[in-house]
Amino acid sequence: MQTAPPEPAVAEILGFLSRGYPRSAAERATAFLAEQPDHAEVQRLYGVALFRLQESEAAIAALTRAVELAPESPIAAWGLAEALQAAGRGEEAEGVLLRLLDCKAEEPVALLFLSRLRAAADDGEAAYDYARRALAADPEVEGGRRILAFLAYKRGELREAAELLLPGRVQKRDADRSCLLARALYALGRGGHLARLPPAAAAAQRYNEAVLQALAAWRENRVDAVLPALEAAAAETGLSPEDPLVGVSATTAELLRRLLAYRDGHGDLYRGEVSALIVALGDSHCLSAAHLVVPWQGGKALILPEPLLEAAPSTLLSARPKPLQAAFRLALDRMPKGALPAIFLGELDLRLTQGLFARLHGESESVLLERMRALADDLAEFIAAEGRARGLTPILVTPPASNAPLTLVPDAQRGRFLAAHKRFVATLREAAARLGLPLLDLRAVTQSGERVDARRYIDTNHLWPDAVVEAFARHQDLSEQSPS
Repeated sequence: MQTAPPEPAVAEILGFLSRGYPRSAAERATAFLAEQPDHAEVQRLYGVALFRLQESEAAIAALTRAVELAPESPIAAWGLAEALQAAGRGEEAEGVLLRLLDCKAEEPVALLFLSRLRAAADDGEAAYDYARRALAADPEVEGGRRILAFLAYKRGELREAAELLLPGRVQKRDADRSCLLARALYALGRGGHLARLPPAAAAAQRYNEAVLQALAAWRENRVDAVLPALEAAAAETGLSPEDPLVGVSATTAELLRRLLAYRDGHGDLYRGEVSALIVALGDSHCLSAAHLVVPWQGGKALILPEPLLEAAPSTLLSARPKPLQAAFRLALDRMPKGALPAIFLGELDLRLTQGLFARLHGESESVLLERMRALADDLAEFIAAEGRARGLTPILVTPPASNAPLTLVPDAQRGRFLAAHKRFVATLREAAARLGLPLLDLRAVTQSGERVDARRYIDTNHLWPDAVVEAFARHQDLSEQSPS
């Protein structure tokens, strides 16, 4: 066992680090360790100083020695794991933390860091399990509720995410730059809770949450509340237009204003039964003409937009992508009685294709196309099965043909993107015929060669409302369908 260090020396090193002088901290630690080389805490502080000086290998060596001297120290293991992760050695970082768990079972700090590492490795299930264990071991572990809520949201466990975040927001006004709590409440249809959240401290968060409140009002057919919420968002100042989260909300706010104007000019779409069926579901940026109700067969048709897609593209590429399935089930469960669902797939092909490029970019064209075929086939079968479980026959709606998303794809990959997009749509057509699903082929309606009439689009790939109405009006197969 090492002898206790002189408190003044440790305090001096900590003081250098806290004031931003890692070089002085490293020099003082070096002098101390020359006399007491087996002092674990000073060895750890030496490694921290080297890490802050970006001397990666020396920091890892020092922190490795600190862990050897104090194998049950969570803070030493955390420091070494952090240095290893920063050096791109994630598997070694996991090994350090797992060895700590062998010494101290269910150590919350180690479990939470393991959750972070598994999330970075795109292993959402293991990340979620580690985070739950960390919170079970210590409900107050720093960052635990926030990390578990994020992972629960990714899994489609929206209620769990909201319950984890709501107490902290109400009591402490916790920072939530990504508006995760507000997005979960919105997706759950809890517009009342969303409207009663205490004002956020940051202007960008207040702006984004006001736009979400406007979306919730639109979804609940409280049209008179939409514009006041948009005006509250517009009143926020000091926002950065380069902030991608603000940019997404700004686009959504503009689309909402356009749809309000469209509604005012097309009262025939919003009469009688139809007015009760206006539903907007899904991710805060997925606001498109698919949020309109098409007055088909006595006002019984309802378009459900894609319940997109907070999950990373790679998450969606699992054999059974739970976040996507959970979102579809939520949409169908919330559908008013007597309405007929049309599953609008909009951007889904883009997201999946981007994920495939990230994962399979070194694979052959045939492997890429086969994976896209399998994904589209599984998706159609899932939609058909969910419809059967509810006594419904959903309408499958293909993505539109748009050249705009190609701006998101590197030039060298555009040919592969187009091929994968076509395979996705062709598989949906084949699956619809095999499964007995009516199909609304927006690609066929909007396509002219590889170009699209720009007047059909509000922005990159959001259709103007009349384009969807026109597509339904031209769809011959649907004339023989009748809602349940």
